[in-house]
Amino acid sequence: FDHLIITSAPGERGLPAFELANSFSDEGLIVDEIVPDFWLAYEQAIRLGVSTDRPVFITGSLYLVGAVLERLQLENSNISDQDGQEVE
Repeated sequence: FDHLIITSAPGERGLPAFELANSFSDEGLIVDEIVPDFWLAYEQAIRLGVSTDRPVFITGSLYLVGAVLERLQLENSNISDQDGQEVE
């Protein structure tokens, strides 16, 4: 990876981002950023991907990926509402 952003899944089940980053560092991986809030980490990754014309890869627990997908669906729903399109 060109740039590694570490975050936490929302809720009590998520391992704190700094603790997770330490585990990555212990394995010899370079952690470029630690962003504890998962949505801010997602937004930062997208900005970086757009500015460098590189893909963004999101991985983690089902809690993290599920939270990102849920937030994206909510945002897409709000965009559709603003455009006056029918939302299911």
